[in-house]
Amino acid sequence: MTASPSAQRRTRLLTAPVLPTLIALAAPNVALALMQALVSFADGWFIGRLGTEGLAGVALVFPIVILMQMMSAGAMGGGVSSAIARALGAGDTHRAERLAWHAVVIALAFGLAFTLLMLLAGPALYRLLGGSGAVLAHATAYSNIVFGGALTVWLCNTLANVLRGTGNMAVPAVVLSSAAVLQIPLCGALVLGWGPFPALGIRGAAIAYVVAFGGAALCLATYIYAGRTGLNVRRLWHAGIAFNGALFADILKVGLLSSFNAVQTIAAAVIVTGMVGTFGTAALAGYGLGVRLELLQIPVVFAIGAALVVMVGTCIGAGDIGRARRVRGPALRWRQVSRAASACWWRSGPVHGQGCLAAMPTCWRRRMAICVSPAGATPSWAWALRCISPSRARGGCCGRCWRVAHVSSSRWRAAIWRCVTSAARWRACSPQSAWR
Repeated sequence: MTASPSAQRRTRLLTAPVLPTLIALAAPNVALALMQALVSFADGWFIGRLGTEGLAGVALVFPIVILMQMMSAGAMGGGVSSAIARALGAGDTHRAERLAWHAVVIALAFGLAFTLLMLLAGPALYRLLGGSGAVLAHATAYSNIVFGGALTVWLCNTLANVLRGTGNMAVPAVVLSSAAVLQIPLCGALVLGWGPFPALGIRGAAIAYVVAFGGAALCLATYIYAGRTGLNVRRLWHAGIAFNGALFADILKVGLLSSFNAVQTIAAAVIVTGMVGTFGTAALAGYGLGVRLELLQIPVVFAIGAALVVMVGTCIGAGDIGRARRVRGPALRWRQVSRAASACWWRSGPVHGQGCLAAMPTCWRRRMAICVSPAGATPSWAWALRCISPSRARGGCCGRCWRVAHVSSSRWRAAIWRCVTSAARWRACSPQSAWR
């Protein structure tokens, strides 16, 4: 009798050569990361057509949006995929099905928490970061819609990680890439008013964001509920789901610590954003573009990290510790490649291809690159450590705590002041600049 697709994926993860398997798992995620980068560039361009105030407003919100994506897709999502991978590695399909429903409950709770927190405290946060007048109005309008639809983001990324935990990387990549293809023209149409669509300005970009994630979440939920993942979640729905604290803990013991790492990473960006915000709208808009470019490296790290989570988690669940350790070699090589790519990021490539950033003086580009260290240098092996023991990933927490404290010091405020004053002749300050 032919084995089920889920059983075939488990066998491949446990017996196939490590490097080819890792590449096959990571390839769809790499393609997805490229699509997400394209979406970010397109959104920045459309919003830039509204003027410097629009870019500055989004710059205040963007780190929190990335935090939500990091937590839902990488941190808590990593907890979901690793828990399901361990259960399937141990051959316990029923446990994996129950974990999928527990993951949905966690997504609903965190989605509602983001919505309530940002609707209530968002305007005060953006004001604290230096937003005022038109910039604050743009930030609040964008934030209320994006975080009002936070449930769609959390459900989409959580369901995608349920699939990744089974070893199926292709379907989440295809669905999310299709959503990105939809989001780009929809964003342009709603922001600028193409054809029959109204020109909604900054609100149009937020609506396109929520609609894209909502559509992707619906597609993923339909796919999983139909049983095409090898998990019969429909059976549990009809039989009645018995929620269990131990299953919640299996996800949260990994997801919460990883979320703390995400908060530390974004905290540094938020602190520097607040410092830059005191120097004017043009400085805030320019720094916001820089943060957008830097944080786009995170999905690239996620591409290999998600593959590591599934491989290591399945091996740990099956008790094959030796194979789990052999995955470390490709992970360390990826760390070296990502460090080299991060070092070249500000010297060549997309940075100099952007009209807005190309208009900046060299001294500004260099110092802006120093203000926030490259996210791509984060070792992908840390993702695999989450599957083995959360305590082994605590070193990264200590390093990020130092980073947050370091960028909060008075020395960095002085450095940012030198950046802003040296960029006084930046062409973005004029209405005829490349911002439009």
